[in-house]
Amino acid sequence: MDWLSLLGIVVFLIIGVAIILFIAKIIWFLLPAAFVGVVVFFLSSYNLYWTGVAFVVVAILSLLIRLKKR
Repeated sequence: MDWLSLLGIVVFLIIGVAIILFIAKIIWFLLPAAFVGVVVFFLSSYNLYWTGVAFVVVAILSLLIRLKKR
């Protein structure tokens, strides 16, 4: 294995790990909104409109709180 192949493997490994961490961070950020959405889904007799509204509202509030902390 030459050094160019090894460099390519290392670069792709770093990019792959960065993508996985980015996706995990997004999932962790949207987890409270998803939980509220599921609760609203069952409490509103399976109404997708109110589920979507609750999800978006909690996601925006989470974003605003995170931006305010910085």
